[in-house]
Amino acid sequence: MQPPQIPLPKSWLATVCSAVLHVIALARFVMIRTHSWAANSPNERVRQRAEIDRLQSEVLMLREEPRFLPT
Repeated sequence: MQPPQIPLPKSWLATVCSAVLHVIALARFVMIRTHSWAANSPNERVRQRAEIDRLQSEVLMLREEPRFLPT
């Protein structure tokens, strides 16, 4: 699997591009960490909300999938 290509303006300095990519990676890490915490929470309500969020994300991905299939 290839990493996603994030188009950034060519006029940006390399350090700015690097900083933006680091912020995106950190945000992704925080979201994954938060979801894993919620999925393993002793609180039933938090676990259920995490499962609902996961399923909603899956539905959105499945709806987007046909856009990438050849017609």
